[in-house]
Amino acid sequence: MKKIFAIITTILVLCANLVNAQVNGFTINDASFPASHALGDIFPINVSFNWIPTTTSAVIVMDYDPSMVSYNSSCASSLPACIAIANSGTQLTITLSSLSACTNTNAISFNVCFQFNCPDTCTGVTKSALFSGLITDDIPSTQTDSCTANGILNNAVTLNHNFHSYNVMTNEITFRACFNNPNCFTINDPTFEVVLVPALGTITSVYGTNYSYTLAGNIISPNVAAFTRNANDCFYYVVKLDCNTGLGEELTSDIYLKGDRCGIPNSTINGPKVATFNIPAVPVATSSVTANASSAPGSFTYNITNTGNTPVTLNAESIIPLVHLKNSPSVKQSTSQSGLVGSIYYNDCSSSPTATFPLVGNGATDGNAPTTNTTTFVHTVNSLLPGQWVRLDLFYDLSSSCNGLASGPPYKDSIAIN
Repeated sequence: MKKIFAIITTILVLCANLVNAQVNGFTINDASFPASHALGDIFPINVSFNWIPTTTSAVIVMDYDPSMVSYNSSCASSLPACIAIANSGTQLTITLSSLSACTNTNAISFNVCFQFNCPDTCTGVTKSALFSGLITDDIPSTQTDSCTANGILNNAVTLNHNFHSYNVMTNEITFRACFNNPNCFTINDPTFEVVLVPALGTITSVYGTNYSYTLAGNIISPNVAAFTRNANDCFYYVVKLDCNTGLGEELTSDIYLKGDRCGIPNSTINGPKVATFNIPAVPVATSSVTANASSAPGSFTYNITNTGNTPVTLNAESIIPLVHLKNSPSVKQSTSQSGLVGSIYYNDCSSSPTATFPLVGNGATDGNAPTTNTTTFVHTVNSLLPGQWVRLDLFYDLSSSCNGLASGPPYKDSIAIN
């Protein structure tokens, strides 16, 4: 009889435990697995479970590896108010203090967000992060689950390379290289290696836009320790040919971007990228420029580019009879050519010229337009080199003009180059 009673008691205890197991179907899951997330990108881990009606609350503890991933709170704004999340740096505590306030379906599914750590120096290597979850209800009864998310850093560095200009007067060829590092890849000790085929000429100088560079033989080094996320630039390097060298030949220039990858120094990150130039058999000086103009409220702009193979000196005359040229400033010169020497003078409404004012280099301004209005001005540019450009912005208002009060638009500016 005692044995029968013990068996009945055991059955009752088992049944009671089954009744008390109030949360069920607890899962944590990366829906993209086994596909990899890009390092630095935000991705969701889904949390799902259901419960019986008498369950009032639940707490989820989720452990993660901070050496692989970090918690990102961007998903939290879309969660119902009944869910509170605390992050310790290695563990999430997700508290649902009132399940009935979350949903009336006795089931819930929501996302918490993470991102793989960024930056990194290794590309093409899959990293696996483990997430472990434990849910406890108000009985308390518990369930556990775990999942894995994969991350990878792809080499998304771009490198472009092209012939830029030829200066027949100095027998110099300029090539242009542009690079962009759009993601989490950190390239330590970056360099650019140039290989000339055939081995004609010498690289004599290099200049960039966002970085300065050092030249040692055929190695171009940016003056930074590393290219980090969004590092980008276009730089130019000049190949000087000896007189009568390579006439009629094609010069090929191959460029490589190299750096430390996964601890391996001088690894090729991108390249070779090829650019070519056909050296003239009989070099002839050819002058050529292109110009374009644009407008915005309160300003006119023109750009002039030397598309020939010899330096040019030019005068650009701008005619603005319908608006008032301001004095703070009147014009601004921008240019790709370091130290470009320019100047400007203005003609007032009676066509009397002012003195000539200097505009030297990139960003130079002048504010000496006549207060009595300007009908024309002349912008002089000295020795604009092949492949280089100069831009002038002129700033106006509608307070008056040489034709009287400014009337309705359009307000026109015209330019003549000689």
